[in-house]
Amino acid sequence: MKNINHYINSALKLLDSDNFEEAKKILDNLHNENPKNPLIIFLISQIYIKKKEYKVSITYLEKVIKIAPNKPNTKITLADLYLKIHDYTKCLSILNEIEELAQNIVAFFQLKGNYFKAIGDIENSIKNYTIALKLLRKSKLWNYNTIDTSIIDPIQKNTFRYASKSKLEHDLNQINYLIDNKNLPIYEQKQNLIKVIDNWPKELHEDKLIYLNDISFNLIKDFYNRVVYISDYKKIINEPLNKENEYNILEKKYLESRESIIVIDDFLNKEALDTLWNYCLESTIWFDSKENGGYLGAYMTDGFHHPLLINIVKNLTEKMPRIFDSKKLTQMWALKYKSDGQGTRLHADDALININFWITPDSAKNDKNNNSGIIIYDKPVPKNWNFEEYNQSDIKIKNYLKKSESRKIEIPYKQNRAVIFDSKFIHQSQKIDFKKGYVNQRINITMLFDRLIRTF
Repeated sequence: MKNINHYINSALKLLDSDNFEEAKKILDNLHNENPKNPLIIFLISQIYIKKKEYKVSITYLEKVIKIAPNKPNTKITLADLYLKIHDYTKCLSILNEIEELAQNIVAFFQLKGNYFKAIGDIENSIKNYTIALKLLRKSKLWNYNTIDTSIIDPIQKNTFRYASKSKLEHDLNQINYLIDNKNLPIYEQKQNLIKVIDNWPKELHEDKLIYLNDISFNLIKDFYNRVVYISDYKKIINEPLNKENEYNILEKKYLESRESIIVIDDFLNKEALDTLWNYCLESTIWFDSKENGGYLGAYMTDGFHHPLLINIVKNLTEKMPRIFDSKKLTQMWALKYKSDGQGTRLHADDALININFWITPDSAKNDKNNNSGIIIYDKPVPKNWNFEEYNQSDIKIKNYLKKSESRKIEIPYKQNRAVIFDSKFIHQSQKIDFKKGYVNQRINITMLFDRLIRTF
């Protein structure tokens, strides 16, 4: 093959469209003619990653490293694969090997955070996620003195170029809130955001994500989807759970219930609830925007990791050890919804235990009816379904629910109410009906727990 770049570009397009077999044919031919070309071998490894054949991909990546040993990004990819197959020793060994070379690489610290999370060391996990956050999300208003030498994956850069009108309107409302309540001097940012919103294409649905043109991007690039402000916390609340609850009884009820579902009202003490509420109102960490439902997400891996949240996890383990001991926190997020809508669609989560709790005051609801909470079906997703089938395909789930004759359990919204249930149970939001206005948006926090795999 004479024009190698032409064929590589063809293979890349096929990979992007998940046409693995045709991409592999091209790359195999290239590999036969160029057996020591590291890019070709790397691209073959990517086919097996997309097919989730991680051990095969590892063999190709190790060949790449023998040919081109000084490429930290290749080693980060390899370490991530070892983490996926639970070979924690090899994962850590590679991370330690490239530590000095990777001090400005976002993906390195994200992966290191994932490694510590996987072995149950949540404190070190958060330390590394925080470094990644500063490298990826820094702005002139936050972490101002950091030199801009971050190495960012091209896919990660999309977070700064895609927006919806509803996401930008949320950000404008948050800027107004921070000006009024925290006296932040962000008037120029406000005016630039208004210009982008005013020129938004009128024919588009407000939740539709689009690639920002250069004019819009240049107006907001210094602050959009970057950290402008994170809520202060001078006092650490070591015991955030409400001491009035009888946790031994609640634990027994969960373990003995047929559905593996319990509801805990007055979940947090008042100080903890107020702290979390202010944190979610003030902190500019709502980087993820969903087209389906128009709600926003903040994630543990990308800014949502207040120390209070970690102490909730510790407190749960102390108060309900038979449920949470020998479990690890695998993911944590907050979702912020528009005043009306369908919320999250039918799905299940990849974990053993889900704890979901609500922090927006009850006064924000439009009516007193039993709505805006959660619907849980007492049937887990089939064991042979993969994550994509039960997290991204609600049509398939609807058909399954009809056949399985599962029972629908509806739990209405209430501030400071927590619901603990089997994560594999199919669930969705009830229809949401809250008052308009920034402080009235429904916010729920989710924590997922799974089995802790010992590394010794």
